[in-house]
Amino acid sequence: MVLESIISLSFTAPASSLVMGWSVPAFLCLLVGMILMVIEMFMPGFGVAGGLGFIAIIVAIILRANTFGEGLLIAAIIIVFLIIVGIIVYHSFTKGMISRSSLMLNESIEGDSTSLKKDSEKRVGRVGKTISYLRPTGIADFDGERLDVLTAGEFIEVGTEVVITNIEGIRIIVKRYTPEAEIKENE
Repeated sequence: MVLESIISLSFTAPASSLVMGWSVPAFLCLLVGMILMVIEMFMPGFGVAGGLGFIAIIVAIILRANTFGEGLLIAAIIIVFLIIVGIIVYHSFTKGMISRSSLMLNESIEGDSTSLKKDSEKRVGRVGKTISYLRPTGIADFDGERLDVLTAGEFIEVGTEVVITNIEGIRIIVKRYTPEAEIKENE
């Protein structure tokens, strides 16, 4: 008897009433607004998702609230919920699972993350031509391999031959190539 009355009440309730007085449009606005606010926490940018989420939440509060006081109470509950989600997201970015994922950049680069160190002996002494102006940085071609290079401060024009003199970390240091200087060094 009790079960029959509960079933009949649930099916005879208005279709627009969902949970605790939330209508379907109000609940959908709240759900979309919350999802957009959480997306804004993850996505850097201009705040479009957060702005649209804020508007959707305001619309949901207006659709749900019968009085101004009830609207303030709903807004306070939503703000507390978003603060808790924000704290969880922040913790995950700093110390949680997201901070350990490959999506996050680390504060430092490991020394072995570049292939220049292992090839430095082979590269020093190679002669190539500049593809761009070196002011003091630019691009040079070494037998079909384009490399970002750096001079010791001098300006070198396009098409000038350069020689790799040193490799410091990820910086390739070059100078103008002069065959006469190489002959003098060999004597």
